[in-house]
Amino acid sequence: MRRFVTVVFLQTIFGLAAGIAPDYWSFVLIRLVVGITTSGVFLVPYVLAMEMVRMDYCFSSRIC
Repeated sequence: MRRFVTVVFLQTIFGLAAGIAPDYWSFVLIRLVVGITTSGVFLVPYVLAMEMVRMDYCFSSRIC
């Protein structure tokens, strides 16, 4: 859960910073950080949800 909060915080800060980027290359680097943190935003809640599902209902996912 700590990683999820950290990633959301980073994504918020760098997402707002992209709006005030002074030049193209700083905008690209800031958006790169946002793109890297996007995987954490989707992966962590998925794993947390799979931990709450009983093994009887795991037929729809391959990791259970």
